Amino acid sequence: MLQAFGLYLLIGALLLGLTALLVRLLRKDEGVSELVQLARQMSASQDKSWNQKLQEWATYPLMLLVWPLVMILAIQALLKLVGVVWPPRPWGTNAQAADTTAQIEIKFICQSADLLKPIDPEQAEVASYVHDPMGRVPDQPFGHLHLGWAELLSHLEPQDTLWQFRSPKRGLKSACAGFAVLRKNQVIAEFIHERHPQ
Repeated sequence: MLQAFGLYLLIGALLLGLTALLVRLLRKDEGVSELVQLARQMSASQDKSWNQKLQEWATYPLMLLVWPLVMILAIQALLKLVGVVWPPRPWGTNAQAADTTAQIEIKFICQSADLLKPIDPEQAEVASYVHDPMGRVPDQPFGHLHLGWAELLSHLEPQDTLWQFRSPKRGLKSACAGFAVLRKNQVIAEFIHERHPQ
């Protein structure tokens, strides 16, 4: 048992030492995590009070005891220094994401019973145009939500219709209002611009 603990501490000391060496080699001041900054400060030989030196050196045994956790954080910080995103994104590349998304059936909030009336996109834009005299909200349809509106319109094809909808609260989902694109009596896209706790 004691030998295993000694081996654990030895491996931790070696890995933390190698990590400190890598930190010195990859020195950059921008985009550095707090862990890397702490390692740099501890390895720098600056004039410090005995109290500061004692506090810094007291963290070494603590880091040694929990070195697996420290190594995970250090590896993530080092990879960030060299420009690698870790952990990797769950979808991988954009092409893989597009393939996977195409296979997933999207469940929209808007259901056929929620549809109120068909509406012309220009009418919807005129009715929802935001003018903020303070200039905090963009002067355009739906203000800050304009990109979502533009995304909805990008799905609209000549045979599609734009409908206004209002959905009641269902389970954990709050009541909301918005617009939906219908194609062959099926919702293919929606834009929510109001939520109500109700």
